[in-house]
Amino acid sequence: MAHKILVVGSFPTTSITGHQVQTASGYDEAIEFLTREDFDYIIIDAVIDTTNGHELLKFIMNNSNTPTMVRHDSHVVTITTPDGGITDWYIPTSLRAFFKFAVFCNHSKENEHDFIRNWIEGEPETHKQRCA
Repeated sequence: MAHKILVVGSFPTTSITGHQVQTASGYDEAIEFLTREDFDYIIIDAVIDTTNGHELLKFIMNNSNTPTMVRHDSHVVTITTPDGGITDWYIPTSLRAFFKFAVFCNHSKENEHDFIRNWIEGEPETHKQRCA
């Protein structure tokens, strides 16, 4: 069954074959898509440039029950704060505790593409599994 998937960030969509994939280069563009269209799955990068996906995740949490995967390459990333400062952002404590609806996947792992493919094509219980 083909699914409609929104990919936000740098995930190579060529690894998602047989599905309708819409890409957004940033969080604001993703919110625009989500206000106009429904998606079966959402895959986002935890950080794009130095901006975190916190506001996008809040939008998804408040406006949708779409299975969402957050990709990250480190448990600590450096981001720009709203006041223009720079700070370290701890993904496990900052996001996992608040956004329990999302699945988190370290995209530096070799099995990321297989994990995501299985997450999309698997049974609903796989939507809460974590990528090791």
